[in-house]
Amino acid sequence: MSAALSTGRLLMIGLLAVSLMVLWLMLSNGLWERAERAGPTEVFLYYNLSTVLTLSLVVLSLYLALFVVILAASLVVIDPDFMAEIMDGPVGFSNYVDIAWLSAALGVVAGGLGTSFDQTTDLRQLTQGRREVQRRPEPEQHGGR
Repeated sequence: MSAALSTGRLLMIGLLAVSLMVLWLMLSNGLWERAERAGPTEVFLYYNLSTVLTLSLVVLSLYLALFVVILAASLVVIDPDFMAEIMDGPVGFSNYVDIAWLSAALGVVAGGLGTSFDQTTDLRQLTQGRREVQRRPEPEQHGGR
């Protein structure tokens, strides 16, 4: 499938995967701050911008790490002669890069969606840390922990 897609299209798929996962993580975890509270709107702008930038860098970093791991694994696992037979043509390093790029995009989407099913991960705490704890007191202790 990756061989049928142009380089530009693969890049757009990767960018779309990263962008959608940042959006998904922000919305599904309630990380977007609305200027409903008293305070300057500029503070909310900076707060939201820092959250978007942080999530973007993290998701992009994980995408690139996943790409490298998949590329290395595909070079080890997929025999070039087998791939040439399947593709009915010559195979080069770029074919392995294409496979890794598309697979990493799908992996990032699956991982981002998977965060919705993990109730133990507090993404708000991970992304906003100490300042968030100071701003929003915890309603009650979790079972005495």
